[in-house]
Amino acid sequence: MNNIKVSIPCDVIALIFLYLGVFYFNVGWVPVLAGSYLAARVASQMVEVESLKSNLFAAKEEEDILNKTVTETITSFNSITEDAEFFKSSLDAIIDIQTMSVVCPCGKNAFDAPVFLNHDNPFTCEVCRSKFKVTLTPDTVVQTEAINIANIYDSLKEKASEVQLS
Repeated sequence: MNNIKVSIPCDVIALIFLYLGVFYFNVGWVPVLAGSYLAARVASQMVEVESLKSNLFAAKEEEDILNKTVTETITSFNSITEDAEFFKSSLDAIIDIQTMSVVCPCGKNAFDAPVFLNHDNPFTCEVCRSKFKVTLTPDTVVQTEAINIANIYDSLKEKASEVQLS
C-alpha cells in the first residue's frame, strides 16, 4: 500500500478556520479565535524562520571568511617555508664554499671548519686544548695566460734553423 502524506501549511489551516468561523458558522468567536491564534503562530514562526535564515546566511558568510583566512594563512606559511628552505640551502652552500682544513699549531689535530675572510675564526684544539685562530689575508697575484711549452719549443727550433740557414 502506498501511503500518501499530504502536508497542509499552518497558514492555510488558519485561513480556513477564519473563513469558516466568519462565513459559515454562527458560533461566533471560537473558530475566529482559533484562526487568529493559528495566524499569529504562523506569523511568529515565519519571523523565526526568517531570523534562522539570516543567522544561517551570516554563519555561512563567516565560515567563508574563515576558510579564506585559513587558505591565505596556509599559502603564506608555504611561501615562508619555501623562502626559509631556499635561505638554508643558500647558507649551506656558502658554508660549504668557506670550509677548509684547519690544522692546530701542535700538529696533532686537523679538522674541517668554515673560515671567513676578515673574521677572527677562533678555534680550540681538542687534543692539546690550546686556543688559536685562523686568519685569511687577501694577496694580489699577477694573472698570466697559460702557454704551451711544446709550441714554444717548436717556435724556437724554427728560429734556430732560420739563423743557421742565413
